[in-house]
Amino acid sequence: MIAAKKKIEVGLVVTDPAPMRMAELFLEAHFRHPEGLTLRFWNAEWYRFRPDLNRSAVVTNDEMERLARRFLDLVSIERRDKDGEKFEVPLNPRQRDVKEMLLALRALEDVYVTGEAPQYLGLGPVRARVIALRNGTLDLDTGELLPPTPAYFNVTSLGTHYDPAAKLPERWFDFLRTIWPDDEESQAALQEWMGYTLAPDTSLQKMAFFVGAKRTGKGTLGRVHTALLGPDSVCSPSLSSLGTTFGGWQLLNKQLAIVSDARLSAKADHGVIAERLLSISGEDAQTIDRKHLPPVTCRLPIRFAIMSNEIPRLADASGALASRFLIFRFTRSFLARKTPT
Repeated sequence: MIAAKKKIEVGLVVTDPAPMRMAELFLEAHFRHPEGLTLRFWNAEWYRFRPDLNRSAVVTNDEMERLARRFLDLVSIERRDKDGEKFEVPLNPRQRDVKEMLLALRALEDVYVTGEAPQYLGLGPVRARVIALRNGTLDLDTGELLPPTPAYFNVTSLGTHYDPAAKLPERWFDFLRTIWPDDEESQAALQEWMGYTLAPDTSLQKMAFFVGAKRTGKGTLGRVHTALLGPDSVCSPSLSSLGTTFGGWQLLNKQLAIVSDARLSAKADHGVIAERLLSISGEDAQTIDRKHLPPVTCRLPIRFAIMSNEIPRLADASGALASRFLIFRFTRSFLARKTPT
């Protein structure tokens, strides 16, 4: 990883404290990297590159104000007295100065990202098939592990490190053999499904449906999958929430949606829910309503894993929804012989 320039922590003396000039200095002081800016404005939100996560994470308005205030508190203005001698006076920023600088920051073209994530921002060769992990970005075509860089703008990364010398997960294989002792096809298909969710590629247009009695291993699979992808990359919506006005908001910047107990009430709009599942899994653009933010239109590179004791009834006369599902049946219950350790 290439180290970023040292942040300015000492006093800064300026002759022109205009908001645009202060925004440029703020960007230079805290967010300049040899391979590009570490602060970006995308979909009406601020994102900051996190090398420890190998992705860009949302920066709240409160956090941006704190960073801006801390920067302006160190600024002094150069003045001249009546004899022409230079002297410095603290800026003593007011809340208005902070807000005006942040507004000016949004006017700088360099910070804007348009289009969808992930994408490469100018520097370096574009890699078509990559997976972002905590310790780097894995090129699936060459096997090369690339160092984290802000030039690759991505908002999700796996919750694990890449280790080409890792041992086989024998306890995982034992678990699969326990829930499907005579079904090697299901064991293999599950691992293909989990591998499919690691990359941002959704071209297979598939969802997973885990159906079976209680205490059959569905929840354990969900927890393992969440740990593999990282909790920040997984959300847990209910089926009924997909039919609400802001139901798509929770799916933004996620790789997997785990519906842990799929149930639909009589009041739920089954048609809208089926339409959402079809259009999202079919890679169609979605207009997502967000509270206190403008709507955003984009594709959602998210996969669905739905778990239930029985298959819910969804209105889909065409049968297209059924063709999107990989159905995993769980028939071996451990209710009377639980092993919580």
